[in-house]
Amino acid sequence: MENHLKKLFFLLTVTLITIGCILGAVQAQPTSIAQPPVKQDKYIAGLTNTLVLPTAKEVGKKLLTGAVVFVVELDGSLSEIKFTDSIGYGIDEQIINQLKNSKNWTPAMIDGSPMRVSYKLPLRIVLPKRESGVRKPGRLQPRTTI
Repeated sequence: MENHLKKLFFLLTVTLITIGCILGAVQAQPTSIAQPPVKQDKYIAGLTNTLVLPTAKEVGKKLLTGAVVFVVELDGSLSEIKFTDSIGYGIDEQIINQLKNSKNWTPAMIDGSPMRVSYKLPLRIVLPKRESGVRKPGRLQPRTTI
C-alpha cells in the first residue's frame, strides 16, 4: 500500500510541475505588431529601388525566392538581420545593407510597453528579362503581408 501512495504522490507532483511549466510558458500577446516606418508597399519599393539584379537570362530563371529574418528592437531599430533562405547572386547582401540603413520601425507593444520581436519577411524577386544598358531594379514581391 505504501508503494502505491508513493507512486501516486510522485505522479501528482510531476503533473503539477508540468502544468506549472505550461502555464509559465504562455506569453502575453502583443496589442500592436511591429510596423515599418511607411506603408508596406512603399517600404518594399524603397528596399528594392537600388538593387542591382542579374537578368533572367544570366540566372536561367525569372523568379528568385528567399526569406530574411530580423529583430525589431525596443527603439524600433533592426538587428540580427540574416537570410534563412538565401536568394544568392549578391542580392542577400544588398537587402541586408538596405535593412541596416533603413529608418526605425514602430516596435510591437504589449499593454503600452514596447516589446522586442523577431520578424520573418519572405521575398520573391521577379528578374528583368534582359539587360538594356543600365541595370534596372526588378520587382520585389512579398509572399505574405508585413
